[in-house]
Amino acid sequence: MVPRDTIETLLRPGGIEGTLLEAVLEQLPAAVMIVEAPSARLLAMSRRARELLGTDGSDDVLRQLVLRRPDGTAVASPEAVPLVRAARDGETIRDEVYEVDLPDGTARLVSVSTTPVHDAGGETVAAVAVFDDVTERQRHLRAERQFVANAAHQLRTPLASIVSAVEVLQTGAKELAAERDLFLDHIEREAQRLTRLSRALLIIARAQTEAERPRLEIVA
Repeated sequence: MVPRDTIETLLRPGGIEGTLLEAVLEQLPAAVMIVEAPSARLLAMSRRARELLGTDGSDDVLRQLVLRRPDGTAVASPEAVPLVRAARDGETIRDEVYEVDLPDGTARLVSVSTTPVHDAGGETVAAVAVFDDVTERQRHLRAERQFVANAAHQLRTPLASIVSAVEVLQTGAKELAAERDLFLDHIEREAQRLTRLSRALLIIARAQTEAERPRLEIVA
């Protein structure tokens, strides 16, 4: 429980407490933002948060943010911004992901967690948000999902061919030598293809866990 006057003292410019907090935020490796409740007026912002969100830390930073949800829909109202919800409604938020447009034209995926700060009477006097850049993490997850889908497709093709050839043999083709040899050759080719695919998947898995070092060589 933090009294409102304590919050104001900590964040008062020029005071010992305010200077100490400012120094901590400047050195803190995490992206942190503190706002007043219920106005959501910016009180403090760490250097990492300014870098991550591409802002100079001005008072209207929350209104400057251009956020989109993972499905692409825009967060059109400032009241829907997680930190504003925490300040005005006392909402605690865990790891909501948004795409943030930056001034240089690029975008980042940011995970946001917020919590309200209450005084002794239970009144919300401030709200704190922590931002985490998950752009690379999400990119890796998408790449892994795409890889699994591609691998499943590549494995399904030879398996379907083998199953089809076995069905033809069982329906009578095995009684004819020429037909039998034709479909057995087909099964052998597809089985070898499966072997190559499984070996490639194993090598990739070992490389990702660093159990096997990548080998550099010139290929056609």
